[in-house]
Amino acid sequence: MTTKSEEMVSLPTLYRGDSLPTVSQGAKGPQRGRTFADYYVTEGLLAKSTDGGLSRHLQQPLEQLVAVHVGYGNENKEEQYAAYHSPLISFSTDATAAWHFLDRTAKKSFEACPIDDATHFMWRLTDVRVRQLSPGQFCFEYRKSTKNVDKFREQFVAALRGGNESQLNRALSTQIVHQNIQADTGLHIAHLIDVNTFLAGVDAAKHKVDADLLARARERGEKWSEWLLYPMEVEEGLDGYSGRFSVNEALDFHLFARKVPPQSAPPVKPT
Repeated sequence: MTTKSEEMVSLPTLYRGDSLPTVSQGAKGPQRGRTFADYYVTEGLLAKSTDGGLSRHLQQPLEQLVAVHVGYGNENKEEQYAAYHSPLISFSTDATAAWHFLDRTAKKSFEACPIDDATHFMWRLTDVRVRQLSPGQFCFEYRKSTKNVDKFREQFVAALRGGNESQLNRALSTQIVHQNIQADTGLHIAHLIDVNTFLAGVDAAKHKVDADLLARARERGEKWSEWLLYPMEVEEGLDGYSGRFSVNEALDFHLFARKVPPQSAPPVKPT
């Protein structure tokens, strides 16, 4: 018999604005974008902790990780890591607020455009059913799938067949990776965190979270209707989680956009 805590519940659709870097690992932190978009076709969505995250920070209790990720200040050395090395990935139930995660100034405007002209894009996480672990914390079990990325592999192959030999290595490597993904029938795990609900249950003294940090995190979490994705993949040879949210049917690009002068276009919302 399924207990109340084990009942499956559906989450709202979650969005995340992001930049579209050309060479993720080759760029410096501020130019790399808020995640590693280049790896989506083969890797999925990677948390920034994969880029040299500091273990002493990443091994903190979840209450501290969430508070720092949402409320961090660049002037505080113990919180700075969240800007470029956090194991958590921000999403929002509000499609307009979702642009905030690539533009902390909230001054940029975007218009929808084809992928070849895009400077930015929006992730969408849909049809997610989860088990509640605690107030505001949920476990999502999923299976890998190339369904949402097959089109990219097919484009590489089409370009190759059309005589564009520069796509040979990309087409071959993507094909190999996708075959491995399709052969993986195991269950994978990620946690999703409703920031407002989760932080409402955090006691600054009990959980040893700075009171000012907690207040900032609560304010920002509410302002941006923020949720967090916490990839919980365990891989051989790693101390801790890999930070990998593998390709699956729930995760997809929703739209591509380019930056325009603020007065030129209203914020692009998903349809």
